[in-house]
Amino acid sequence: MSLTRPPAAGAVGHIVSVDRSGAHLVMIIRIVLVAAGITNAIHHFTGHVNPWWLGSGTAIFLIGHAFYRAMLRSGRVADRLVAAVCVVPLGLVTSFAGRAAMAAVMVVLGAVAAIDHRLATRGLT
Repeated sequence: MSLTRPPAAGAVGHIVSVDRSGAHLVMIIRIVLVAAGITNAIHHFTGHVNPWWLGSGTAIFLIGHAFYRAMLRSGRVADRLVAAVCVVPLGLVTSFAGRAAMAAVMVVLGAVAAIDHRLATRGLT
């Protein structure tokens, strides 16, 4: 769906059915998990953090976002699924310090955003 073009006939009904699929609910759950992970990482910025909150919350978001995009047929899905697989081990490996865990997650999310932008400017999405 493009912001510069009006939606196609029947697209509104398609979006409503996608909302009922639960993909959006998965992304909302992610907000709670990532918020818990960020809070944990801030409180233990230089110390050991829970290895699951930040990595798994981000992975759940990426999986939910990939599912949502697939349902809407609005872009690539594979890069989000690959990033979701990468984020959980990074959360485990970098749990020795909150700043390392947050930096690792931000690098993965930044890579996904950069790939999306690069493909969009080339018209490949």
